[in-house]
Amino acid sequence: MDADNTVDINRELLSAYLDDALTEAERTRIEMLLRVSDSLRRELAEMVRVRQLFAAWSPPAPDRFFVRRVDIKIQEEVARMKNRWGLQKFATAAILLISIGSLAFLTQRLDRNVEPVTLDAFLQGSLDREVREVVSLTEDDFSKDRVLDLVLSDNTR
Repeated sequence: MDADNTVDINRELLSAYLDDALTEAERTRIEMLLRVSDSLRRELAEMVRVRQLFAAWSPPAPDRFFVRRVDIKIQEEVARMKNRWGLQKFATAAILLISIGSLAFLTQRLDRNVEPVTLDAFLQGSLDREVREVVSLTEDDFSKDRVLDLVLSDNTR
């Protein structure tokens, strides 16, 4: 009598049976079911055959030329990565230097409350610095040309 319709065993339980990973009660139950079920015995036989096939199989060795080509590609990639990192470090250093220089320049420009340079501002500033010389001039020397000459001659020295 074949009790195939009443047997409810999953593959994991059969695999555990083959691995000898069941409790004594589970093992006894499986062996009892194997005695009465042809389909369960066929399933177990198929699993044993598949395991034997996998145990006998060994992966083929890689082609030595393939291994060499992979090794060359890896070395090329490592060299390219080193070059890329060198370029990135150089670019980072250049950006850092430009940023520091710009910051120093802007700080210096912002510290001086400098007016825009116009001719009037230039002449006014020059005249303010030259008050001593203008005061020491005689009345004959107060011509516009003489004062301008004093201002420009002092600023071009």
